[in-house]
Amino acid sequence: MLDTIDTIRAFNRSWTRRIGLLEESLARSGYSLPEMRVLYEVGAMGGPQAAQIGAALGLDSAYLTRIVARLKADGLVETRPDPADGRARLLSMTAAGEAAMDGFIAVQRAAMEEVLEPLSPAARTALADHLAGVDALLAPAGQVALRPPELGDLGWIVERHGTVQAAELGWGSRFEALVAQIVGDFGSGHDPERERLWIAHDGPRRLGCVFCVQTDDPELAKLRLLYVDPEARGRGVGGMLLDECLRFARAAGYTRITLWTQPELDAARRLYAARGFELVESFPHAEFGIPLMGERWVRSLN
Repeated sequence: MLDTIDTIRAFNRSWTRRIGLLEESLARSGYSLPEMRVLYEVGAMGGPQAAQIGAALGLDSAYLTRIVARLKADGLVETRPDPADGRARLLSMTAAGEAAMDGFIAVQRAAMEEVLEPLSPAARTALADHLAGVDALLAPAGQVALRPPELGDLGWIVERHGTVQAAELGWGSRFEALVAQIVGDFGSGHDPERERLWIAHDGPRRLGCVFCVQTDDPELAKLRLLYVDPEARGRGVGGMLLDECLRFARAAGYTRITLWTQPELDAARRLYAARGFELVESFPHAEFGIPLMGERWVRSLN
């Protein structure tokens, strides 16, 4: 009878054999795994500094410098001055970089589709949820991780949005009712291939959430209800949630993503701008029971 460690080791060997298809697709790209990870993060993070990518991927600065130099020499990334810090430079994908990443993702998805071909849609969803659960279980104590929703999470989302925004911004029961409607629509039925909810947590403590849902336009995703608990602010929770939402939306086949926010949410707006979202529309509304100005932001995923 296998003990826990032997069971995990057996799974690791089995998964390594299955993942060989992905390794072959990587070899055909002409780039190493760290190089493709850096290129991916340049796009996903929406114009980061190299140091931000290094921190996210755990790469040594000298090694990262060599990777960026190669990607730049190959015309896949370019740099520009950071308007907030003249000493720093921001990275962005070129059109050639976007084309290279799109091709690599397409090859990887095809390879993974071959691995998952025997599974039913329900089994695929279960597999993805279990893998997210494994990631959450292995996160070190005191470290923020993301997981799929569990029993009680939907009610927590409504309660925290209602109480925190009432205390900080004066938004009352009309706002809480709108949140409850959004959450209820998701909970009563959603397409797991095109829509997701993530809960940020530190062990048993919930820290935040974000939804990615579909719209009437099959190429347009919508980010909804990005929330970070006041006690968790400053820990990078919002950026982690937003980055995961962008990764999923791109992998799900969307070409653009939109969101609705308020001018009062300064921290969220700065985060959206840093991740490449652009303000495209401002409009008056009274959805929360008081006169306010709403904003619509959009970001390309190509």
